[in-house]
Amino acid sequence: MSSHGWAARKVLALVVTPVTMLTVITGLAPSARAASPVISLPLVTSFTVSPNSLSSKGGTLTLKAELKYAKVCTLSVAPAVKGLPEKNFSCVAGSFSRSFPVARDTGAIAETYTFSLSVSNREGTTRATNAVATVGAAPPPISFGVRSENLGTVGVSIHSTNYEVRVTNNSKLPQTLGGFNIVGVNASDFGVPSNDCAGIVLSPSGGECSFAVDFVPTSTGTRSATLELTDQSWGPSGSPAMLPLSGIGVFSEIAISASPTFYTHGNVNFAVQGVDTTTTPLYITIQDASSTVPLYVSSIGVSGQNYSDFGVSAGNCGGTVIDPGAQCQFTVTFTPTASGLRKDQIDVYGNMSGGVWTIPESGMGQYATLTLDNPPGTPISAIPFGTTTANENSTITVTNTSKQVFLVFGGSSGVAGPNAPDFSWSPGSCAAGGDELGPLQSCSFTVTFQPQLPNVEDYGTFSLYDNAQSGSQTFNLTGYES
Repeated sequence: MSSHGWAARKVLALVVTPVTMLTVITGLAPSARAASPVISLPLVTSFTVSPNSLSSKGGTLTLKAELKYAKVCTLSVAPAVKGLPEKNFSCVAGSFSRSFPVARDTGAIAETYTFSLSVSNREGTTRATNAVATVGAAPPPISFGVRSENLGTVGVSIHSTNYEVRVTNNSKLPQTLGGFNIVGVNASDFGVPSNDCAGIVLSPSGGECSFAVDFVPTSTGTRSATLELTDQSWGPSGSPAMLPLSGIGVFSEIAISASPTFYTHGNVNFAVQGVDTTTTPLYITIQDASSTVPLYVSSIGVSGQNYSDFGVSAGNCGGTVIDPGAQCQFTVTFTPTASGLRKDQIDVYGNMSGGVWTIPESGMGQYATLTLDNPPGTPISAIPFGTTTANENSTITVTNTSKQVFLVFGGSSGVAGPNAPDFSWSPGSCAAGGDELGPLQSCSFTVTFQPQLPNVEDYGTFSLYDNAQSGSQTFNLTGYES
């Protein structure tokens, strides 16, 4: 039987139960025999073989028959099978049973055997045929080293161990392998990360190659698919060898911890923060609370009402697989863009139940307050330099009157106006843009009048940019060179 089609892989089995009759003539005188009654006596009422099929490695076949009026039985098989030669033995009426070992290596080529039983007694001989068994039909031309591959219990979104699968050419002809294809309801959960089988030719009678399969469950529960490896020796469309794949996906568990000074009852609470100023980073710890399943943290972000006021840095957590019991850390910051209560939530995405773990966070934004004095204790709204013949300096004291937030100076502070070149400023102890002045602290800067032309009235404005609610403090500059 050819191995080039589906029929070569199909186990054939046929059991025929013949009823063979022997005609017996009663003992009358020869002249009276023509008119004598004829009595039919059955010699074989049933004849079967089991099992109906054996693999290419052989096994044991058992032949059974129900006999009547039997004396001598002869068993034969065609074609001949090693271990099952023709046998003659005495038999009597009743049940007949004989078991024989069959040792045969047929590769992928199936062979069908027809067993015959001849039964004789003193009246004659009759033959019962067509007890049929098939040997060697089980293996396809190519086969996998396992009947199926269970890749075990794996955390959702986690790669399993790579499992090696061996491919064997069972036939006596070379087999040209094609490509891999995974089909089924959960096909996307399984992959072939490496192989040395695709597109190669396996040598006859035992040629081998191997490939690896892995499992990345996208959800929980039992996941299944079928891997197909095409044997292109049988035409352009190929004849795929199929390997069932299965595994179980489970969620991991997450635990969040941080300093109790800002993390209570699962919430992050920032202190009062000056508008447009940024807090120092706060550290938050993620722990894999599962005893067996790794925790995969794919990303960390923020969302919600005032999400733009809050920042997050993934640290060593983003895109990370955390082993059971292990930890990682990330940081969050708060930069309020307005005063009042600001809030959002931190989103930790991963393979925990629900796919995301949220951490509410909030903070209070507050504008800074300040005074400008010249001299100290005398608030100013303008600086009149008056009439002068040389450079004239005026020192302004800045006091941060806020009790909780820092006063931050902007980088655009300076002089403008029609005679701006006649005026200049020096940040002094107030330093440059971006520097901060602590709550209830003071600093000073200097504005200088440098007249360029005589007998000219000079005008300008000075603006100090900061994080007070107005955004800047502006006052007029005037001066006259005599």
